[in-house]
Amino acid sequence: MIEKTQKTHIPYNAYILTGGQSRRFLSDKSIAKLNNRTFTEILYDKLTLLANKTYLVGKDSSSHPFPFVEDKFPIQCALNGIITALNHSDTDWNFIISCDLPLIEEKTIQTLADLRTEEVEVVLPMIQQTPQPLCSFYNSVVLFNIQESLTRGNYRLRSIVDGLNTTNISIHPEKEMELLNINTVEDLKVAERIINLKYKTPLTKFR
Repeated sequence: MIEKTQKTHIPYNAYILTGGQSRRFLSDKSIAKLNNRTFTEILYDKLTLLANKTYLVGKDSSSHPFPFVEDKFPIQCALNGIITALNHSDTDWNFIISCDLPLIEEKTIQTLADLRTEEVEVVLPMIQQTPQPLCSFYNSVVLFNIQESLTRGNYRLRSIVDGLNTTNISIHPEKEMELLNINTVEDLKVAERIINLKYKTPLTKFR
């Protein structure tokens, strides 16, 4: 586990998005439990070791005991959560992650954090060439472009990220399960089987 004294020298806040509709999961994923702990609790505990401040973002704070930021707009989309986080933050860099990714490890987050530079706007993990924009570092300079996309009715995060200056990092196949989206009850069963695995294979950077 990464100690607080090992935080990267560039500070950042972390935001856990809880506002998903959970259509396939059939209940609120933000309060779903994995090994008797909610997804948000698992992520919050990991991120408080690394980030300056950690918040939840969504529409309903009643089920959460953690610092909470209400969505800026009434619409239901992940883009809304990212805009809310970037508007709220007091740091240039922000780690934004969906609540249904509780398997990510502190070392992986730190690896992403270490790739932030002045020339980069987004640090974006990739799984088999597929971007993972809901587990990424965003610089606040992208806020204007993202808000413009929302105004134009473009809610597709992948297409929006394509237009930004990104550093992409390929997740090694042996570490891909850290970014397992728990979208269904079947996914939860898979997560329960692998929750205690410790991945040691390094990630590979590419541009």
